[in-house]
Amino acid sequence: MDTDPGIALMLRVREGDQAAFGLMYSRFQRQVHRFFYGLCGDPGTCKDLTQETFLRIWKYRARYAAIRSGSSATAPTTATNCANVWPATRSN
Repeated sequence: MDTDPGIALMLRVREGDQAAFGLMYSRFQRQVHRFFYGLCGDPGTCKDLTQETFLRIWKYRARYAAIRSGSSATAPTTATNCANVWPATRSN
C-alpha cells in the first residue's frame, strides 16, 4: 500500500524535518492566506494569521496522526486561528 504523498510529507514534518516543513509551507501558504483574506479582507491580518497557523503546525507537529494529508492537516489550525481572531476583525 502506497502512502499518500501529503501524509508522507506530514510524517517528515512530525519528525522535525525542516526541509519538509518548508515544502509544506510553500505548497499551502497561499491557500491558507486566501482563506483568511476571504474572512477578514485585511492583508496584514491575513499575513499574521497565516504565519501563526504554520508556527502552530510546527510547534505541535508531534501530535500529528497519519490520517490527514498536508492540506487537511492545516485545516484544524487554520480554523482555530480563525475562531480566535474573527470576533476582533469583525468589530473593526
